[in-house]
Amino acid sequence: MSSADGKPTQSSAETVVPTDPDTAFRLFTEEIDAWWVPGPINFFHADRSPRMHLEASVGGRFVLQYPDGVLVVATITKFEPGVQLDLRGVVDDSMTEIRFSAVPAGTVVRVHAYLRPGGQTAFLFWPSVIGWLSNHAATLANESSRSLISIKPTTPRTHMNDHAPALSVANDVVLHNWPSRDVPDTLVQAGIAVTVYGGPEPDDISVCELVDGEIINRKTGKQPARADIMYVYPWPGFDLERDLPGVADNAATLGATLLWFQSGRNSDGTTSTDGCWLPESESAAVESIGTKAGLTVVHSAYIADEVRALRARTA
Repeated sequence: MSSADGKPTQSSAETVVPTDPDTAFRLFTEEIDAWWVPGPINFFHADRSPRMHLEASVGGRFVLQYPDGVLVVATITKFEPGVQLDLRGVVDDSMTEIRFSAVPAGTVVRVHAYLRPGGQTAFLFWPSVIGWLSNHAATLANESSRSLISIKPTTPRTHMNDHAPALSVANDVVLHNWPSRDVPDTLVQAGIAVTVYGGPEPDDISVCELVDGEIINRKTGKQPARADIMYVYPWPGFDLERDLPGVADNAATLGATLLWFQSGRNSDGTTSTDGCWLPESESAAVESIGTKAGLTVVHSAYIADEVRALRARTA
């Protein structure tokens, strides 16, 4: 969903943390400074890396601590260990609801962030970073010297938020088609090199560049030397089983680690430029094709929203 100015007003994501809900909750709240992935677009001030702390109680604060003071990002409005945590934005007008539920593989952590009624700005970054918590827990599971928590072993899976670390350090993205200018323009504005495959012929390949404050397309007629992420939006006549394997193989050849597929569809049967819904059979097919090429797969998130969330800044 987007506001009148085109900015998203809500975002959701989930990840599986390989431990019980109480431990997952404790890792989230007490070890946020450990599981948060540092990077220039992962903080509110890109030129400074703060320490992070969450005061564990209703009324507590989520703060970034700098040498010269603190930035209060949000306050806690609900705090129920192992069950739920709600954060009300201070630097923006967001509300974030985080829920913890036991599953056979550990704990599903679901995040829903949205613009509060009457609000003006919501950075919506929590859905983009929650996957880091799962990565942190998995790392702890492999540290035999650590006995503080009990981790349940689980088979690695592709989750919606496995993309966050890769996206935060991406330099080169290849777009196979796109739903609107919002995708290439947002990536370029984030400082990412963007190559667009606009068709099957070499002459259809171009790059998007920021020149004198304007984003332009320049034809190159050749594929890039490398890529970090391969993004796919179905083009007219696109057939998933026929066309996606070749794209995935090309991604692997270019050194990409992530295949980002966006359907343009919503669960209610409608279409939209930020739609990311897939039926179970198609999502399984996308994941299978990507996995065979050695790629992490994302198909449940709108890439422009994710980049904006990672670049969220104070006004």
